Amino acid sequence: MAWVGLVDVDDRLVFSTRGGLWTSDGTPEGTQLVAALPFYPNGIKNVRGAVFFTDGRGALWKSDLTQSGTTLVRYIEPGFVFHDLTPAA
Repeated sequence: MAWVGLVDVDDRLVFSTRGGLWTSDGTPEGTQLVAALPFYPNGIKNVRGAVFFTDGRGALWKSDLTQSGTTLVRYIEPGFVFHDLTPAA
């Protein structure tokens, strides 16, 4: 499993894999899938305890690290080439 980035949120790590956003306390038992997604979450940023990330194609997402709290914020029509639409931390 390949991962894309690691972000510290309180006492946990947040990271992404193809098809998912994950959280871990550093143990096998404490490593859990937050949300299954049909893309690689890119550019994960911690902003006041919430994480923001993109799908790499113009959609900005936000997560409170629960399945139900992982939602699309907005699709931003790319009129230019971009890589990371997430807020700077």
